[in-house]
Amino acid sequence: MPGSLVWLSAGRLQAAVVPGVGGSLACVNLWDGSETRPVFRGARTDKIRDPREAALFPMVPWADRIFGGGFNFGDRHWRLSPRSPGPHAHGYGWMCPWSVVGRSAAEVQLAHAWRGEGDDFSYDCVLAYRIESDGIAVEISVRNSGASALPFGLGLHPYVPRFASTRIALAAHSWLPANANGLLQRACSIGTLVDSNRVLRADPAVAVNGVAADWSGNIQVDQPALGLALEFQATGVLARHLHIFAPAGADYICLEPVSHLVNEHSQPSAMIDVLPPGAELRGGWRCIVHDKTMSPKRD
Repeated sequence: MPGSLVWLSAGRLQAAVVPGVGGSLACVNLWDGSETRPVFRGARTDKIRDPREAALFPMVPWADRIFGGGFNFGDRHWRLSPRSPGPHAHGYGWMCPWSVVGRSAAEVQLAHAWRGEGDDFSYDCVLAYRIESDGIAVEISVRNSGASALPFGLGLHPYVPRFASTRIALAAHSWLPANANGLLQRACSIGTLVDSNRVLRADPAVAVNGVAADWSGNIQVDQPALGLALEFQATGVLARHLHIFAPAGADYICLEPVSHLVNEHSQPSAMIDVLPPGAELRGGWRCIVHDKTMSPKRD
């Protein structure tokens, strides 16, 4: 069934993965002996049918959006598979079922393949979720299985609960705000997004959409409302940029590590990865969970 769950656990942490719904992560919960607390926005695991209801989904073979239905590369135009009106968002992987290729109590490995017709991507992707005693780790890789070199990208799309008390600390060189259509505007100081302590106050009443470019790969999220503090650590190509998205009034904020900028396929640059046939692109991401309600041990 599309919504069948794979449960993972280690220590006090438990996660549910939905391979058939875009290879998405349905939820991550911390058990404190009497109740569970959501680390990410939790989906109704018995009802999930759309990755956009999940806690996290993968983006492959590109992240964010490509406008215009395709892009020019080399001496030809590459046409993307038509799926829905508007720009092509988040790649193909999140729209497809994934297969389980390996599993243990704490880890699951998924695989997804796409064979585009005509001028489109062909690739193979492997995705692994691993629950650890103090957090969750995600690893993703994509291989160009086509006959031509093409620009590829990767990303992860996590949904973090947003409260008036949520605080997000990050370090980046610049902030590229997005306009109403989702296109990035001229870069400005990261100080337009964060305060003097490099902290973003995630006010649910305020919309946020843009990219923290050339970020450090690390974020600290303080969640007093949940009694949790989170550390996000991105590695490989996922440590290049951080797309931050939260509509006004939404109870979540998306903190998306991505390998390239929005619509960068249409504006090729040195930062986008061109993979020759058979070449791979890899990235990793880890979330460490700190329970702030636990009393420190005394000698």
